[in-house]
Parts: sequence; structure tokens; C-alpha cells
Amino acid sequence: MLTRRRLLIATALAGLPAAALASRPDRLLVAYHDQQDDLWHTDAAGATAGVATEILKEIVERRAGLGLDYVGLPWLRAQDIVRTGTADALFTIPTAARREYLVFTPSPLVRYPLAIIYLADGPATAALDRAATVDDLRHFSYIYDQFDTTQTARAQRFPAAEASPGDLPMMRQVAGGRGDFTVANLIRIRRALGARGLAGRLKARAFPALGQVEHHFGLRRTYPDAACVIDRIEAAGVAANAEGLIQAILDQYM
Repeated sequence: MLTRRRLLIATALAGLPAAALASRPDRLLVAYHDQQDDLWHTDAAGATAGVATEILKEIVERRAGLGLDYVGLPWLRAQDIVRTGTADALFTIPTAARREYLVFTPSPLVRYPLAIIYLADGPATAALDRAATVDDLRHFSYIYDQFDTTQTARAQRFPAAEASPGDLPMMRQVAGGRGDFTVANLIRIRRALGARGLAGRLKARAFPALGQVEHHFGLRRTYPDAACVIDRIEAAGVAANAEGLIQAILDQYM
């Protein structure tokens, strides 16, 4: 049966123009990175699930009163279908390039703690256990994802930094002793270490000195009354965070 949700996704994948999706009052089609399994995954029933959907359900659906549909794609393609108006929104880090076609909530809807990941039993383990500042980390080799602009920028701060082609390769590189540590949000690591059989070999701990990853809701500028819709989502997000509901969702995944 071709459900409405499947039709939306099929339309997005076909790259049809925005007019084909125009009859969706009070529903937004959110595109996401289908390989970012720390935030999004497909459950046993085939529905989009994960911490990101729980956060958006609370803020955008329950509080702001907007329905959501999802389409998962490779990240460049996901951004492109929002840029061209086939989909409506991204839940991501604001960048200058994304601000050209998206209106973002002024406040992040969620802040994910960053963690360092390193060998559970290796030559640098004791020293990394004691590390508390970014300066402490400069003495070690940092493995980063070359396709992540945030990590690439962070790598400039470390004398010994080496690029790796993605999340799994960089963790395997550290697990193989070919680098001292890497960095990722704590939710990603908790899920990834268990799913990839690295939980016993690597350890992760929150590292507040590195800051947090902040995700905002971005709506395409061509969406009708985009600024007003973003105002609704902003107010809902501020209230949900003030009540501690978003932290409670995060706690379930950490």
C-alpha cells in the first residue's frame, strides 16, 4: 500500500519540484543523514526512530502543533532536496552555507555533550584519563573525520592530527593503536561502540572543555511564513528545555 508518508519519500527521492508537495498543510518533511545512526535509525516497523525523532516529536509536533514526515538520504542529497524545496527542513548545526537557504531557530533545540574516545588499555590511557583541558589533549595524536567540517576545523588546534574517512574508520584507527584519541558526541559513541563490537576495546568519557554539539531546527526560506513557523518552534523548544524534558530524553540514550 502506498501510504502518504511513502509517497512523500518517493517524491523526494524522485527529485520532483516543490509544487508536488504543496498540499501538506501543517506538515513538514524533514530530511536527515541516513548514516548518522546515533540520531536517526529505522525501527523494526520501518519507521524513522531515534533520539532526534523523540526530541522533534516533543517540540515540533506536540508543542508547536506541526506534523512531521521524514526522509533519510546521504547527507549531501538530504541537504540538496531541502535547498531545492522538495523537502522542508533539516535538524542540524547552522553553518553559513546552510543559512543561505534555511531559517534556523535562534536557540538550539538540543545540546549533545562531546566525548573523547581512546583505548581502554593502551600506552596513553592513564594520561588521557587525567586530561581535563584542551591543552592536555595537545600532547596526543587526534584522529578526525575528514568529511566533518566541525572536526576539520577542530583539528587545526592539534599539532598531531590525522584525517580519517568517516566515523567507523576513525574509531577503528584508534582501536588499532594508530592514533591516541578521537572526538564525537556521547550519544553517537554509546550506540556505535556497542553496535560495532568496540565497547571492550575503546572507552569514552564526556569532555566538557571541548564544548557541545548544538542542533537547531532549520526551515527552508521558501516555506510559507517560514519566520512565523520558526518562531513557534523556537518558543516550544525554549519551554521544553526549561522544563528539563529534552535532557530527560537525552538521558534515556546515554
